[in-house]
Amino acid sequence: MKKNNLKISNTIIVIGFILLAVSIALIVFSMKDYQAKEAEYQEAYAQYEADYDEWYHKWWDLHEATVHDQPKIPVMSDYIKPLNHLFIVLSCIAGALSIGVILYGARPYLFKFMLKQDKETLDYTGEDITKVGKKYVEVSTPIIKKGIDDIVEPAIRQIKNINTKDDDFTHNQTLYCKHCGTKIDTNTTYCHKCGKKQ
Repeated sequence: MKKNNLKISNTIIVIGFILLAVSIALIVFSMKDYQAKEAEYQEAYAQYEADYDEWYHKWWDLHEATVHDQPKIPVMSDYIKPLNHLFIVLSCIAGALSIGVILYGARPYLFKFMLKQDKETLDYTGEDITKVGKKYVEVSTPIIKKGIDDIVEPAIRQIKNINTKDDDFTHNQTLYCKHCGTKIDTNTTYCHKCGKKQ
């Protein structure tokens, strides 16, 4: 079962690295394409500035051109389409997802590494932890004993007092009739004065 799980994990890791390589290639391709189109736009804009200067000279100084002859300003969206931006963003998302796939596949290895680190930490600090535990026992034992003495012993005394009072109560108790109030014995069921049942 463990070997199958490791094979599955290794397969997931390989798939993740393949996806990562593809997404990096797409990002590089997208960025190069973006840079090429941006360079085209910059060239077109530089040409526009040169054409505008020439037109302005003809229009203002020589009066040989009209406003309708003015060159058109190049628009960046004619060169770099929104899909170019979307393609770059999607490539980055694919790269992030591929990293997630790699980490998911690497879980058994990460757990093994973390357990090894925990074991090394415990080995390194084990003696200190033992000392802390012993110190805790040394400090807490008198406090716990005092708490037990303060709580348990009075409780035991109270229980003993209740037991002796119960014995006294049942043997020496004087009752009164609930109808007429005359003193009656604890063992009687009827009042000797009024004759009613108790």
